[in-house]
Amino acid sequence: MKKGVFTMMFFFCIVTVGSVVTLSGCDDCRGVESYNTRIASLENGLLEMIPVFDANNVFQYFDTETLPTGITSLTFDSVGFEIHLIPQIISTHVSGEFSIGFTQNYACEPPLIIEQPIGIQITSNSDYDQNHKAGSSLNDIFLAIPAGSSRTISIDDFILEKDKGYRSVFIINVAPDLQRNHIITFTITLEDGKELIAVFDEITIRQ
Repeated sequence: MKKGVFTMMFFFCIVTVGSVVTLSGCDDCRGVESYNTRIASLENGLLEMIPVFDANNVFQYFDTETLPTGITSLTFDSVGFEIHLIPQIISTHVSGEFSIGFTQNYACEPPLIIEQPIGIQITSNSDYDQNHKAGSSLNDIFLAIPAGSSRTISIDDFILEKDKGYRSVFIINVAPDLQRNHIITFTITLEDGKELIAVFDEITIRQ
């Protein structure tokens, strides 16, 4: 009888201590799945940018509309270039479970590691103005609107953003010297050196 009581008490102590270790070992990340992603591909499309102003005629943000079929000409300040990066999960971390029924959380890991673009090069197949010939960089005449934001920032500042999001819009902030047809290309460099290329439909950009 005493042996049975001792056995039960010993088992209870193991379960209790094990539970305490489990619960106290990693409170901050208990129950949170962590995973790593990489950018696998992208989608892109042209948008019409519609500025929204407040009652005092102060600019607030842009509304966006997908460019209707057949629209091939826009002013420089009303065309948007949308880039949607498509992520892919490459590894994941899930809590394990002991056979005796209580959960063991492994060592805390970062909850999320997301691959980010580290470079963007924007070009056109046509001259934009005297300072931007066909094939040369247009980065300095573009602004970026990060995903979920109404801010407009330079391409250099966009690259420095820690979490750029996966769906961003890029706009032109300098008028062309003449009306021309352009095929705009974005070359996006990822952290592993891989390049993704987005070629937009031809559009006439007006002053």
